[in-house]
Amino acid sequence: MSNNKSDIQSINLRHLLNFFGEERTEKFLSDFECKLNIDIENFLKKTAIGFSKQRLGMTHLVFKRLQKDNPDSGWAVVGFYSIAAKTIKLNKNTKLSSRMKKRVEKFSDAENDEDYYTFSAPLIGQLGKNYKDGLNRLASGKELLDLALDTIVAAQNEIGGKLTYLECEDNEKLISFYTNNGFAVFNKKINIDNKTGEKYCLVQLIKYMSE
Repeated sequence: MSNNKSDIQSINLRHLLNFFGEERTEKFLSDFECKLNIDIENFLKKTAIGFSKQRLGMTHLVFKRLQKDNPDSGWAVVGFYSIAAKTIKLNKNTKLSSRMKKRVEKFSDAENDEDYYTFSAPLIGQLGKNYKDGLNRLASGKELLDLALDTIVAAQNEIGGKLTYLECEDNEKLISFYTNNGFAVFNKKINIDNKTGEKYCLVQLIKYMSE
């Protein structure tokens, strides 16, 4: 387990694959449900293993003890998060604080153009709860996010870096959740759904890791 908290832990999906093999791991993931966002459920069941094997992005399953402070109680998968290494272009005219812009500039490419900061940072690509049999009630979104951030801090302590970012739906509740946890909006981008051809908006947020 990657986190030292006593009743909630995370484990890299690659470790499960190495220990159980792909077929048993797929069966293990089949119990995950997220009817509020079927894309999150589909990612874990259909994409996460392939991404982990190719190291395109690393998924971490979050386990929580069923009975807090009872070492004999079992554990359940209450959610997951995925992290990938990405390169970001951030417009210098974006409405970020001058302090944040200075932090971004410190980690940006020295040869970037006049209009954008270009830098590499971990992307929190997916963050989701398991709604199977009410397991979502065992862990908060903040607990999942904190575990993701802990994983990023541990990696950056080894390789350097202080920035991370994520993308979420243009939803006031989601944006408030992330801004209340130290992220700042830096861009909105329009994507096209490959299946329906419909346009949708994603909000991009950035965070400076103070640890």
